[in-house]
This record gives sequence, structure tokens and C-alpha cells, in this order.
Amino acid sequence: MHVAWFSDTFEQNNGVSVYLHETLPLLSKKISVKLYTGRVLHPYPYPVQTLPHLEDPLLPDYDIVLPPGDPIPADVVHAHSQYTLGVYAARFPGPRVITAHFVPYHFLEFFFGSKQPEFLSDYVWKYETWLLNQFNRVICQTHAGAKLFKKEGLTSRVEVIANGINLEKYKRVSGARFRKKYGFRKPFALFIGRLDASKRPEWILQTAGNLPELDFLISGKGLMEDELRKQAPSNVKFLGKLPREDLLDCYAAASVLLMPSAIETEGLVAQEAMACGTPVFISDLEVLQEVVGKSGVVCRSSEEMAEKLAQFMDQKRKQKELHALALQEIKKRDISLSIEKLVKLYRNLV
Repeated sequence: MHVAWFSDTFEQNNGVSVYLHETLPLLSKKISVKLYTGRVLHPYPYPVQTLPHLEDPLLPDYDIVLPPGDPIPADVVHAHSQYTLGVYAARFPGPRVITAHFVPYHFLEFFFGSKQPEFLSDYVWKYETWLLNQFNRVICQTHAGAKLFKKEGLTSRVEVIANGINLEKYKRVSGARFRKKYGFRKPFALFIGRLDASKRPEWILQTAGNLPELDFLISGKGLMEDELRKQAPSNVKFLGKLPREDLLDCYAAASVLLMPSAIETEGLVAQEAMACGTPVFISDLEVLQEVVGKSGVVCRSSEEMAEKLAQFMDQKRKQKELHALALQEIKKRDISLSIEKLVKLYRNLV
């Protein structure tokens, strides 16, 4: 059995890219799989084919990938794109699988931030559910996500399969190593992610303003970065995009991860923090509540986040309790379980 994967993003900085880099090395040991994508600048230990592509004029870090002209030799195709490669995969004559990595908010935030015209959101939802319905199976990473897509018009059969976390990689993290390298000695609350509307990074500034005695660290890039830097109180520090090895150590060094997202399909950052045993404070998104389980603290506003965070920082027993629960909950999303489910799905379709 040979499976062809399609993604218009691979070496860019986003959750889909991390998923591909984490999953393909392990999946390729189980079945024959090849990734078709745009720009590829580095060698990989599994088959990757660069397709003709153009630099996206609006987002230069991304590509507009042109579909292959010849038929792809595969028993199953699996799309990780809602753009040109997703449409191409939808026309494959054999079994077709797509993972619902995206929601309209992610696309529209680049143009409108958090104030997105409702009629455009409705239009993009119609397009996305139309595309998803061209596939034999649609993978959602959570049951809450599956419910959302079904509400918007998804009728194809859904499989709930977590993207998965490679827990082996988190056994070597060191908070002490991060603190020494970057000079952080005091406890700090952490935000990691794109500095865009869907992640609501403004909550971090608001929370920090209410807790001047606690340090806050922001790692990431995005459209809101300049504005956030101008408005940030003195106890907020920006580190930009961290190298992968430092990023994992940063999770371990943090007292808590703050994730006030407006929308998520799964929440990779929350899971990475949990794999380091770091407690997670989240918004009241149903998806995030499903992912973090008992190890998370739900906040419905930045004011509530500040209040609960202040209490948490004074409760050593609570910190140890949530640390243990984070390590326990993340085992449910072990990448080995996800790969087993993927292989079973492909075999059932052939």
C-alpha cells in the first residue's frame, strides 16, 4: 500500500508543518508514504517531492503550489490543504482522506484580524465544507472539532484522530538549560504562538498589566507583533521565534502556559506544554477543554485569567497537582496511537 500526502505548507512555521515533521518519519516506518508539497530546502529521511510553486504575494513565507500534471501513483491520497493541492486530491479516483486542519478564521485573520465580515466567513465555510465533502474520510483532531464542522455542513464520514505528540522528544527537555541560556531567573508565564487575532495575544498584555509582579514571556511572530510591542507593560518580554530545541526547554522552564485562543482545531502548543508537565490556562473553547482535560484551567476573560493566575502562583500544591495531571492527560494523545489509527484507516479504505 502506498499513500500520497499533499500539503502546501511544509518548511513554514505553523502547526501543520510541525505535524508533518513529527508524523512522517514514524509513519514511513509502517507504510510507504510520500509527501508532495511546495518549497523544500532540506533533505529528509522519507520521500518528499517538490511541486512547481510560486511565492504567495500576500504571504511571502508561503507558496501557491501548482498541482502535478501527471497522475499520482498511490492507493490512497491524504490531503493536508484546503487550497490547490486539496482540490487536486479531491479529484483522485481512489480512496481520499483529508485532515481538517483549518477553519475560515485562520484565513480571514490575515486580512481583517478579529473583525471578520460575517458574510465572508459564511462563504469560506461553504467552500471548506464543500471541499471536505469530496473526500471519503475527514479527520478531525477532536470530537469538539468534529461537532463544529458537522454544524457547518460536513456530511462525509468523520474519524477523530489526534495529530499526536512524540512524547519521547520531551524526555530530554531542561528548564534549567533554558533559564541559563536566556538569563531568566524569576518565575514566568509563557505565551507561544502566532501573534495573530485567532490566538488573542492581547489577553497576555492585559493579564500582565493586572499582575505587575509576575514576568510574562511571549515567543512568536505575526501581524500583531509591532502593535503588541508598543502596548506591552514592562513585565512582558518578547523573544521572537525560538529554535526548536530552545522552545521545548522554554515550556519546561515556564510556571504556566497561557493559551487564550479564539479558535483552534486542536491546540499543539497546549499539548507541547503538557508533555513538559507545564500547566495550561486556556480560553473556554470546547476544543481546548477536550485536549487539556483535568490539567487545564479555563478562563473566560483576561481579567479572570489574571485572577486565577495570581491564585495559582501562590499555591505550590496546586502547581504540583496540575503538573502531574498534564503528564497523565497528554498520554491520551501519544503519536504512536495516532499512527496506528492512520494505518488502520488506510488499510480499511483500500
